[in-house]
Amino acid sequence: MQCFDRQHECAGIVVALAMEEHGVIIATGHGVEEFLPDTRVRTIIDRYILPRLQRSDVSHAMLHASAALVAAASQRYQKEIEAPAATSDSRRMPARGWSAALVVILFFVALALRPMVLRLFERRSQ
Repeated sequence: MQCFDRQHECAGIVVALAMEEHGVIIATGHGVEEFLPDTRVRTIIDRYILPRLQRSDVSHAMLHASAALVAAASQRYQKEIEAPAATSDSRRMPARGWSAALVVILFFVALALRPMVLRLFERRSQ
């Protein structure tokens, strides 16, 4: 991701899942590295994502990861943000489709594109 002006902080998070390998990568953009260093990202992966992926519970893995990432952003910016509700009981019913994961992925894509959209609206209003 590239910032086009220095007035705005670029920030983005990408979560990529490898379903058959039960693997996950969380890539953090320039503005997010400060409050999501590699050690914190590794903890989120180990604690919230991998155990649920090993049980093929994709929706709860992404839900818990999203809640942890939103909590980190909320803490950093000292703003109360309602994170998605993540229940501790992820043994209920395994995910059958990509719909929940797709919603979370789209959320992070929108979060990454937000600075660019804001700049476009600023330019149009000038």
